[in-house]
Amino acid sequence: MAKVGKKNYRLGNIVAVPLPNEKFAYAKIYADYDFGIYGIVSEEMLPMEEVVRHPVAFHQAGTDSAVRSKEWP
Repeated sequence: MAKVGKKNYRLGNIVAVPLPNEKFAYAKIYADYDFGIYGIVSEEMLPMEEVVRHPVAFHQAGTDSAVRSKEWP
């Protein structure tokens, strides 16, 4: 499991999700356990200004446990 730095997250924040292949996906936090997954995967963490230029590819329901614990499966 990948672990990222400590930060408090709120609705509307964008998070970088470390992937097992050492790449990053990006998600926007919405209400009611909904995440908007951006249609971009990068080899290094991108500035959020660049991430938001890409459309949200799909929405995924899930809990905020990975975001809050900073541990992604």
